[in-house]
Amino acid sequence: MFRSTVLVVDDDEASLLISRARLEDAGYTVVTRDESLGTVRAMADIAPDVVLLDVMMPALSGDRLADVIKGRPGLADIPSIFHSSKQLSNLQTLADDKGALGAIAKTADDASFIAQFERLYRRRPEYGT
Repeated sequence: MFRSTVLVVDDDEASLLISRARLEDAGYTVVTRDESLGTVRAMADIAPDVVLLDVMMPALSGDRLADVIKGRPGLADIPSIFHSSKQLSNLQTLADDKGALGAIAKTADDASFIAQFERLYRRRPEYGT
């Protein structure tokens, strides 16, 4: 049984596939996008419970996309989690500045990724309702 829907936005195909597999194995429904442009429109159709955003994407970075999402009626309450190969302390600072639930550094450790994701997911105001 799937717990909720996660939209994963990452321009790196390998990272996108890895994130999808990890989250699906943990019981989430996962929708992916390989570019940031058009994500706001897709979110209106998908209505995800949370968005996992790569920060370093061409055209529109994940942190800038988070700003756009926050400015859209009907989407502003959808929380984001930043995901990047940037240094975690810098990534966390950026997440805090942008009002994201938090940050996860890209890692090869499946269990660590899921543990971090679920810790941040539980920060959602709607969690458990």
